[in-house]
Amino acid sequence: MRSLGIRGTVSHAGRAAPWWLRLGSCVGLVVLGILVVARLWPDLPPRVAQAVPWGAPPQTIPLDRLSQVVAPHVAQGAFARVAALYRQALAQHPTEVTLILRLAHLAAVQHQPAEAERLSQHAVALTARLTPPPRPTAAAPTAPPPFADAMVAYRQAVIFATLAPSLPAQRAELWLYQQQFDAVAAYADQLLHTQNGLAAGQTLQGRLALARQQVPEAITAFQHALRAAPDSAAAHYGLGVAYLQQQQVQLATHAWATAHTLAPAVLELAHALAHLHMEARAFTQALAVGHRLLAAQPQHPTAHRIVGQAWLALGEPTNGLAALQAMTAQAPHEARSYYDLGIGYRQYQQESAALQAFERALTLDPLGREALRQLVDMALVKGEMAQARRRVLRHLQVAPDHPEAYTLLSRILFAEDERCRGTPTKHALRKQQRA
Repeated sequence: MRSLGIRGTVSHAGRAAPWWLRLGSCVGLVVLGILVVARLWPDLPPRVAQAVPWGAPPQTIPLDRLSQVVAPHVAQGAFARVAALYRQALAQHPTEVTLILRLAHLAAVQHQPAEAERLSQHAVALTARLTPPPRPTAAAPTAPPPFADAMVAYRQAVIFATLAPSLPAQRAELWLYQQQFDAVAAYADQLLHTQNGLAAGQTLQGRLALARQQVPEAITAFQHALRAAPDSAAAHYGLGVAYLQQQQVQLATHAWATAHTLAPAVLELAHALAHLHMEARAFTQALAVGHRLLAAQPQHPTAHRIVGQAWLALGEPTNGLAALQAMTAQAPHEARSYYDLGIGYRQYQQESAALQAFERALTLDPLGREALRQLVDMALVKGEMAQARRRVLRHLQVAPDHPEAYTLLSRILFAEDERCRGTPTKHALRKQQRA
């Protein structure tokens, strides 16, 4: 018998192996190689990371380093990778409102208004839940709610982002929102040296001055931009923001009204202008803003909200409530819509309809504070202390971590002059709930 050496044995075995086994071995080696490379190289380039998203395990991203981590992807315009990093950080910090607003701003920059609004509404609801409830006996002045500045900055940035037409402008929006001012200054200087970039560059310089709290310089830059391009909605809006920071409300309103005329479909701009008119009790002007937005976006609930609230302020409940009802029809799953409708009903003493609207709002958002507060207040106004107490206790069974339920229950017990005298402990309240 002839013996075979190692080489002959391997060669013979290779010839005997079926083709599908050899193909599977090659595929397995390729996959193994990709896994090894991904494991050893966690900071893959954006295109490779998107192609092999399962290569590296998720890593904790400190919030103070998040802007540095996403910066190279922003520079490359790899917005999908930026969004993935934001969502990864949000999974690790689910109650970070500013992070949710970053995601919403990114959606706005990419001209995804529905996603931006969904995320911003989530941030608003989360802010309400995280805000400490007011103390019934506190004599100190009310402090501004947490994240208020972040919400204002977000809404202003969204309006500018909606007016950003090109990829370089979108990158500049993200740089500004992430406070990467050197990159913004370099891009603004680049625009100033292009043939048609004078107005855009000056507008960007104005926004950079606003971000640096240099309001007079911002006003000058926006005015220069408007000399170069009088129909620049972004420059008019930025000028209004600067005037507001100087408490020049009339000038700000005029600038925003001009911007709204130039860009009537920009939702956040219309909402901000209507809010200015409502605060100035210029209800007719607010109604005109709502009708203009309604003509541009007839199916949008915010347009109906502006029109409805303006009609109610003008003393026209029929038109106002009809508009708010249309708002709930366009947003049947939005708790805020039913809450606003309930406020309208209650304003005109339609208690039964208001009760149903607030109940619906609380069903859609069991942790919402305002709807539960309205329901309890309606019962207390009627002197129905027991009913108010039962309502809160019943709701605690659905949402035991409601941020204000215990405060409301304390208010009810105080009104009833019971043993706890308005200052029950959580343990005592849980005993009352079980009883």
